[in-house]
Amino acid sequence: MWQNSGFAVIESVYPEPSLGPDIPKRPRHEVGPADRVILHQGASGIVLTVDLATLTREAESLNGVIEFVPQVGDFVAVDEPLFRLHGGAHTANDETHAFRG
Repeated sequence: MWQNSGFAVIESVYPEPSLGPDIPKRPRHEVGPADRVILHQGASGIVLTVDLATLTREAESLNGVIEFVPQVGDFVAVDEPLFRLHGGAHTANDETHAFRG
């Protein structure tokens, strides 16, 4: 009984079902295997944020692609892959601001 009345309330508040956000999808480009992988160093932890603007600038300046391996919310242990570097990005210095946590 309670379950049906709960659905009735939801349907009265949201009469049109949502299919999710209306965000256009960007085409994905296959970049092939990484030319270099940067492993996580320091303490293990959970990814809280990613500075995509800095990573994008760094990749563009090196004429390559920087792939951030985990997702926000993922736990990353020491020596797990953090970045995959493709093309010219493989020449990036590990101490670059873009790679520091």
